[in-house]
Amino acid sequence: MCSAEDVEARLGRLLDEGERGMVGVLIADASQLVDLEAGFPPRPDPLPYFFASLAAKLVTRVVRNPDGFVSEQAGEYSYRIAGESAAGLALTETEKRQVARFLGRNPLRSVAIDAGIDLGVRRQITPGRNHNDYWS
Repeated sequence: MCSAEDVEARLGRLLDEGERGMVGVLIADASQLVDLEAGFPPRPDPLPYFFASLAAKLVTRVVRNPDGFVSEQAGEYSYRIAGESAAGLALTETEKRQVARFLGRNPLRSVAIDAGIDLGVRRQITPGRNHNDYWS
């Protein structure tokens, strides 16, 4: 879905040998996550750039922050990053909405509500009859 070169371009540096092996596995994992969210397979050919860039973004996020730290503190020094930047190899809610929007999925959903009524025991009500006759 993306390449190690795509990840290097986003990092702004070359990967070292240890990172290159890890990135290969992360690309495969990120590609599966994007495929799952998008509803692939089959994966379209050619693959839209949006999906390749999303997979590269997931991998870059892990390379930059492999342990998923959100903040650190040493004495008076403290550092905090946005929670979405520490999401690791998971799609954030924003990224999931972007995938849905790209695919033209409607964000509106119907919610099934179960009132506990068995529709099989309903009877037609006829005017003029005693309502107690319907439940016997």
